Amino acid sequence: MHDNIPYLDTSGTFPYQSIDGNPAMLVAYDYTTNTIFVEHMKNFESKTICAAFQKQFKYLESKGYKLNFNVLDN
Repeated sequence: MHDNIPYLDTSGTFPYQSIDGNPAMLVAYDYTTNTIFVEHMKNFESKTICAAFQKQFKYLESKGYKLNFNVLDN
């Protein structure tokens, strides 16, 4: 198994919705695999962002990658 640190951010609200009605997305970058993942979101509520992140997290785990989190404390 590889140890990875993901980098995540949400987009701003786009001026137009997608065909599915999604005005935003969660963008994640995985350094080890050099992969960018995008998960569409209907809103910026915490539960929506968490669900989008969990979907990406489970996908990487299913491929054998164990994520580590780099949390900064100011």
